[in-house]
Amino acid sequence: MKQLADQYNVESYNKKQSLYQEGKRPKLLYYVVKGKVKGFKTHEDGKEYITDLFSEGDFIGYPALIEDKNYDDSAIILEDAEIMQIPREDFHKMIFGDLSIAAKFIRIITKNVKDKEDKGIFHL
Repeated sequence: MKQLADQYNVESYNKKQSLYQEGKRPKLLYYVVKGKVKGFKTHEDGKEYITDLFSEGDFIGYPALIEDKNYDDSAIILEDAEIMQIPREDFHKMIFGDLSIAAKFIRIITKNVKDKEDKGIFHL
């Protein structure tokens, strides 16, 4: 991550600040340097359904980038955070140009699916 930190901006976010919104087109891959972030969906009745919790060392927003689709959830800062922002084009170059990076994201995705299955919140 050190080489990425030298290459990309790390932005400061305050508690309750939005990182991205459901339905929007992704432009960035986010990496949590410090702080906590909540992924969630809002149902028609206005209730929030937490889809994920992120903390230091987690990547955020990659499923929409990999699948080239709009975000299917929103993300909000839970505690003051520092978030590295990697442009979509650079992320695509990394995963399509370096097998080790692609393999890392495959492992992350596989672990996330298994964790959600274990918690009983993953439905096909």
